[in-house]
Amino acid sequence: MAAMPSPDVVPEMIGDLRVLLVTRRAAVRGEVRRCLRGQPVSIRTSPPERSRAGQAADVTLADAGDPGGTAMRRRFLPPVLWVVDRPLRSGVLGRLPPGDDFVSRPLAPDELFGRIARAVRAARRLEAGGVCLDRDARAVTVEGRPVPLSGREFELLGVLMSRRGGAVSRDEIVARLWRDAGPESNMVDVLVLRLRRKLGRERISTVRGLGYRFGV
Repeated sequence: MAAMPSPDVVPEMIGDLRVLLVTRRAAVRGEVRRCLRGQPVSIRTSPPERSRAGQAADVTLADAGDPGGTAMRRRFLPPVLWVVDRPLRSGVLGRLPPGDDFVSRPLAPDELFGRIARAVRAARRLEAGGVCLDRDARAVTVEGRPVPLSGREFELLGVLMSRRGGAVSRDEIVARLWRDAGPESNMVDVLVLRLRRKLGRERISTVRGLGYRFGV
């Protein structure tokens, strides 16, 4: 007999666009499912502490009202769309990372699906500072010139560019690129050095004590 899924990670298949809903709150789970019922999506739910970096999804729908939810942002693969309670609590929007969008409760079905679709489309093609990363074509150009990257280099560039000028910590880079298996101690530095050589040193800056930022 097949094992039953954990009650904390419940798959609910509704279609084909993969949504990872990260929340502990039953009310949010129910509201999201009602709003997306009939839409071409599949929903998988997980509490923040059970979500894993690299968990397969086209978009992460994260609950900003969940205690500690925003602090676990590094676990979530972009694009990330935050569910925010109204009335807005002081400082909630200020805690959301740069580049992440949000949608307010009570949720409206058309708006929620529209924001999800927009976030997914935007994440497939990233452009900044003369660099274009196309996830569908698995290609990168700099000022229109094709630049070949290894798989890890491509993933790292995607992580940095998706933050849209915000800093990305070394811990987050490790979690995103290596999932559960840690790299050699200097592998992040080696990858950053390779990207700087290929894209231009000025495009990736070091944020002392934290990690790296993409931007010129």
